[in-house]
Amino acid sequence: MELYSTNNPDLRAGLSEAIFQALPPDRGLYMPLEITPLSASFFDKLSSMPMAEMGFRICRHLFQGSIPDNDLKEIVYGAINFPAPLVEINDHIHVLELFHGTSLEYKDFGARF
Repeated sequence: MELYSTNNPDLRAGLSEAIFQALPPDRGLYMPLEITPLSASFFDKLSSMPMAEMGFRICRHLFQGSIPDNDLKEIVYGAINFPAPLVEINDHIHVLELFHGTSLEYKDFGARF
């Protein structure tokens, strides 16, 4: 997987380099050079998929083999190991509760990963 800096698209890094640097030297943000769409079959199975499995499949697709599947699955399943229930308010309004993690805040989804 190749990433570029949002401040200078010519500044590139591989996934492991980007992870250990956190930010590019120009203080931009790393973004994937290419994001290919997920297959239609992924979306067909989405409603029956546990959240951690969904996260694993999305990450596997995005990271393009840069992280071995076993390692990636351990990371994702270890990070997303609490519920995020979709609560119905009324027929047209639902709320995704993102406060069931260890810090009881929405950031548990991104920060733990």
